Amino acid sequence: MRTGAVPAATLGRVRPPLLLVRHGATPWTDPVRLYQGRVDVPLSELGRAQAEGIAAALRDEGLEAVWHSPLSRARETAEAIATAAGAPCRADDRLRELCFGSWEGRSHEDVRTSDPTAHDRHYGDVLGGTPPGGEPVASLLGRLADFLDERWVEGAGAIAAVTHEGVIRAAAVLLGLVPLEGFYRLLPPPGSALEVLAGANGCASRGREFLPNIPHE
Repeated sequence: MRTGAVPAATLGRVRPPLLLVRHGATPWTDPVRLYQGRVDVPLSELGRAQAEGIAAALRDEGLEAVWHSPLSRARETAEAIATAAGAPCRADDRLRELCFGSWEGRSHEDVRTSDPTAHDRHYGDVLGGTPPGGEPVASLLGRLADFLDERWVEGAGAIAAVTHEGVIRAAAVLLGLVPLEGFYRLLPPPGSALEVLAGANGCASRGREFLPNIPHE
């Protein structure tokens, strides 16, 4: 299983642009940040405004398809983008967020204070620090590598993948944009996008005015 390199089918090929979009804000991202994971939390009013904003920004990107996590916060964001771009909108379960098990619905501060050992291991050991009852990061890396190999096709048009914070982090690791140990240092805010350009020598991200700053460590 590949955990820190460009998916095998991408090496040596020039791929179309890939836009990794994080869904808009929800009541669990603002004002108090809670572990959402697989809980189907819908967009807030702010999140819907963010979805419309990023849809307008991506309207003229020539998107051939908009893929999304089946969770409603991602689906609603994707539908706004697809409508603006005139592109088909399709769900793919491989874009679903990590499951955080018993931490879902709890605040980061609550978990940190109630179980500091598990919390510290989670953020200090990317592959081994799985929350109780949660999905290992290695599983996420595997399913996302499969998605990229299948959906990000040479010779096709640009695609958007509307998904979650953890999935965007995993994509950045797989595509060589950040090292595995930098997984939790990448913080894509709600309603943001990261454009990935692939070439014969690997992948690079391109910053634009509506994109977050991506740390390279």
